[in-house]
Amino acid sequence: TIRYSIRHKTWIVAWKVRGATFRHECTSKEDALTFAEIQRTISQKEKERFVQTTPHSRKGITIRELFNHHFNLCSKRQMTIKQDIYHAKSILDYMGNRHVSSITQKDILGFCTSQKTSGKAQSTIHRRISLLRSIMNWGKKEGYLSSIIEKCSVSKGKARRTPPPSISELNELLRVASSHVQRVILLGIY
Repeated sequence: TIRYSIRHKTWIVAWKVRGATFRHECTSKEDALTFAEIQRTISQKEKERFVQTTPHSRKGITIRELFNHHFNLCSKRQMTIKQDIYHAKSILDYMGNRHVSSITQKDILGFCTSQKTSGKAQSTIHRRISLLRSIMNWGKKEGYLSSIIEKCSVSKGKARRTPPPSISELNELLRVASSHVQRVILLGIY
């Protein structure tokens, strides 16, 4: 972006590279426009250079390669990337070496079934499918994929809340609790 700073009486060009923001001050609007165009060109050349070295120039890119490119280039916070990598491990174990173009809704449902069989909560399965969908959308936007899976979603699952105690359970709790704990129980119930 290009903007004029009234306080400094300079033109400021700001741009982002992999999540980091940079800025450069120019004395005139023309200099700012020229500098912004140079930065755009540099960014495009870096992207072209990266694209030439990526494996998607072959027949297709695998899920594992797509995830690796995403984690190397994304501008997420480090903690978010760490969480995403944790959830990506199960996806990569299940279908990491397959070409993205060969993944179907049936494969995703198979992954969901295997996760459910291994005891994962529906919310965890939903989180992992959301990650897969997000990275595939990123791959499409960045030019790694020609298309994405049309419908790639699963239900979020039910909220796991413990129901409050029944009246008889509450009376039993109050009967055996000491007086100071009874106050806490009543406050919690109310």
